[in-house]
Amino acid sequence: GKTLLLEQFFLPHTRGSSCGQTRIVRKSYIAEHAHYADMVTSSILIWRQVERESGTTLMTPTSRLLWARSENPKIHAIADTLDGVGARNSRLQAGELRRRFPMLRFPPGYVGVVEEDTLVIKADKAVRCLQELFVKRGGLIKDGERILKVV
Repeated sequence: GKTLLLEQFFLPHTRGSSCGQTRIVRKSYIAEHAHYADMVTSSILIWRQVERESGTTLMTPTSRLLWARSENPKIHAIADTLDGVGARNSRLQAGELRRRFPMLRFPPGYVGVVEEDTLVIKADKAVRCLQELFVKRGGLIKDGERILKVV
C-alpha cells in the first residue's frame, strides 16, 4: 500500500517550521539536554543518506562560537557536553578569545567555546529532497488539503 501525506497548504509554502533557507545542526547543549547531542549524531547520518540518494548537497560544514561571562555555568556545561559526546571543540579564555576573533569586541571577563563540527543545512532544499524521495518510494503527497475531522 501507499503512504499518503496530506498538507493543508499548497507546496512550497512559508507557514511551517522548516521554511526558510537554513538551519544549524549543532551538538552544543547543556547537560540536561545532552541527549540531543546524541540525536544530532544520528540525524547527520540520516541527512548524509538523503544527500546520497537525492544526489544533492544539503549540508555545509562550519564552526560555531559561543561566549559568556567566565562565571556563567552554562558555557562550561556546554563545553562539558561537547567533550562528553566526543565533539571537537576549543575552550577559549578571554585573551585567546580576543586574539582568535579580533573582529569582535568582547567585554572583559568573557570566555568562549568553539564547536568545530557544526553544520548548516539548506532547509528549503532539504524539504524538497524529502518530498521527492517520499514520492520516489511510492508515497503520495496531496497539498492544499485541510483535514476537517478525524474519525
